[in-house]
Amino acid sequence: MIKKKIATKPVKSTTEDNSKSKSPSTLISVDIGRSSVKAAWSLNKTTKGTLEFPLVVAKGKKFLSENTTSFSMEEETFEMFVYEDKSTPTQYLFGNSASLHGRNVKSDFSETQVFHEYAVHATLFCVGKILAKDCFKKSKSPHEVVLSINLTFDNIQSSSFYSEKIKKVHSLNIIEFGNKIPVKFSVKELYCFQQGYASIFNFLGKKNESTIFSNTGLAIDIGRHTLDISIVSNGSLFSGTSLPIGTHQLIDTIKIDSKAKGLSLTSSDIEKSFIDPKVVFRSLKSEPYYPYKTFEEKIPNYFRMVTEEILSFVGGKEISWIIVVGGFTPYLKKHLEKEFSSIPYSLVENPRFANCLGMVKFLETF
Repeated sequence: MIKKKIATKPVKSTTEDNSKSKSPSTLISVDIGRSSVKAAWSLNKTTKGTLEFPLVVAKGKKFLSENTTSFSMEEETFEMFVYEDKSTPTQYLFGNSASLHGRNVKSDFSETQVFHEYAVHATLFCVGKILAKDCFKKSKSPHEVVLSINLTFDNIQSSSFYSEKIKKVHSLNIIEFGNKIPVKFSVKELYCFQQGYASIFNFLGKKNESTIFSNTGLAIDIGRHTLDISIVSNGSLFSGTSLPIGTHQLIDTIKIDSKAKGLSLTSSDIEKSFIDPKVVFRSLKSEPYYPYKTFEEKIPNYFRMVTEEILSFVGGKEISWIIVVGGFTPYLKKHLEKEFSSIPYSLVENPRFANCLGMVKFLETF
């Protein structure tokens, strides 16, 4: 395991000296994983929202023309996740839309440079999609945006790449149900935060704020592909690491187990059973199969592996608190309570969007 010593403060990039100017009212935070993209936004600290889609991308010259209303009658209400790069022009189709209608669909982002290139476009799509909302149409255009991008530890060193690419873009088109919506904006400030660490800002103004920001603790982000561990001291990032032991290992184990019983389950099928343990699948040759039962059998071994990595990384450092985030964390609750019974630990109100919401809250303090 390789430990990385990283910046103790957010990586910030600005286009000009604006230390005396008023910060823009439009705050956007994008959390980029290899399986999905999440975003949170705030307008004047009052109107807020979130956005999420799978990181499945199709790239082409034309998916939708300006007059296209839908791909089929059955999908009249299906919202197309499309944005158009006006400089090319190239259209990018995201999420389930890409899976259904895309050509040359890209969903494997194991190659780092390819991931960064598509992550830039996913970030721009989030910005455009948010600014195309009705609540922004009355505000001044071009919109001035403060943007935060949350990356894993192994990707945070590429923050300059994101800044260079994103700040060159000042307009794009969002296509919704065939309607082309032009969006103009400028990214006034851009921050890059490490996933996990960003989540601590959810506790600003909460009763345990002093504990978290005045002591040394752990922020743990359990993602689909990585486990990100942050050691935080007095609110600053001391050190961190990113390990390839995300929850995909559990999901892949269930896939193998179900295949032996004549089933071919997708990740989506399996995740549905986490929400509802009664979800059942049947094949012609097997008894009813409950993925959640296999999950319950396999999770102790997975959690033991996660715990060993955390303890190894921490070493003998004294830890006063633990924060655990990621969409999977509610299913680990009883294991967390058992393993860390001697250390106060917290689950944020919305662990799935914890990085995004934490960063929006951080940006609102300026």
